[in-house]
Amino acid sequence: GWGFGGSGSLGLILSVLGVGLASYSLAIDFDTIDNAVRVGAPKKYSWLLAHGLIVSIVWLYIEFVRLFARLRD
Repeated sequence: GWGFGGSGSLGLILSVLGVGLASYSLAIDFDTIDNAVRVGAPKKYSWLLAHGLIVSIVWLYIEFVRLFARLRD
């Protein structure tokens, strides 16, 4: 199985919800980076912001793969 919800309608709804949340997180990360650049945040925070961005991208990728796998079943 594909975890909670399986490949039925509940699983598809949960996957679409996961993709939506990951996309929202990615948009928030870009906004945070934009605000940090605008206010001139110290350079030492660039690693923290980059880490958040990479985590959101990986999360979105995993959710897309999970959604496509459920659609395939």
